[in-house]
Amino acid sequence: MEIETILQKAQEISPDLWRYITLCLWTGARRSEAKGLKWQDIDFVGAFCTLTGKGNRERIVPLMPAVVEALTPVKRDIGPVFAMDHADTYSHRVKAVMASCGIVGHRLHDLRHTAATYMLKNGIDIRTVQKILGHASISTTTIYAEVQKEAGHCR
Repeated sequence: MEIETILQKAQEISPDLWRYITLCLWTGARRSEAKGLKWQDIDFVGAFCTLTGKGNRERIVPLMPAVVEALTPVKRDIGPVFAMDHADTYSHRVKAVMASCGIVGHRLHDLRHTAATYMLKNGIDIRTVQKILGHASISTTTIYAEVQKEAGHCR
């Protein structure tokens, strides 16, 4: 997937959508987790946020500088970070952005897969990746490690 192309096109179309994609890409957040993020759940100084995932389980997720830079200009004290009504809206908009870039056959959830792959490729321990992604079972996270091995990125 051409991440830079997608990010650039999203920023042209909608800065809010670009921020949403940036968050999903660099945290591995599920679409509903990103949609449900509130400003009070973000610690800009410590560069982390609290995401509420499946089963209302909360987890602490580090924020890459790109996420902090994307969100800081529109920072508020409280309330939702993203204003759209439904997570499906983001899915459709992201798919449209990808299509406008000539990228077909991908979806919003693929950004989560990309995040996991980047984390593992850059040496983040698989147990840490599991915690960041909120996987209940390590076997789910192991799928990404297997893909990395097949691609020749892991030792």
